[in-house]
Amino acid sequence: MTNPNSPSDPKWKLIRYADPAKTQTSYLICLPMNHQYIRVIPRLTHELYSRRRHRLFVTINGQIVPESTPPSPQGAFDMQLKLGDNEIGVEVLADLREGEKKEYAPPQLQFDFEKCKILINLGLIPVNV
Repeated sequence: MTNPNSPSDPKWKLIRYADPAKTQTSYLICLPMNHQYIRVIPRLTHELYSRRRHRLFVTINGQIVPESTPPSPQGAFDMQLKLGDNEIGVEVLADLREGEKKEYAPPQLQFDFEKCKILINLGLIPVNV
C-alpha cells in the first residue's frame, strides 16, 4: 500500500495471498510517480508462527529492509521506490511441521520456503489512477 504517513498519501492498496500450490510467485505492477513511498505488511499464518523456528525477510532491490519503528504498526516495512524498476521480495523460511520430512532433500535443506516477488515500475509508464 502507499505509506499512510506520507504527506500526500494517494491511497493505493494491493493484497496478494500465498499460492496454495507454488512456493514462488511474482507480480508486475506499474505505478505513477506520486506512489514512491510504500508500506509492505506480510501476514504469516498462525500455523507458521507455531513452528519452532521461522524467519521473515523483506528486501527492496536486493537490500534487506528493517521492520519499521512506531508509529508504524508492528510487522510493517516502510520503503521508498526509485524511479524505474524496483524489486520487492518477501521470503519466509520455517522448520518443517513436527514429524514431517522431505525425502528428496538433504538434511541441511529440511525446511519450508516461500517467496513472493513484486516488480514495480514507478513513473515511466503513464497510469491513470
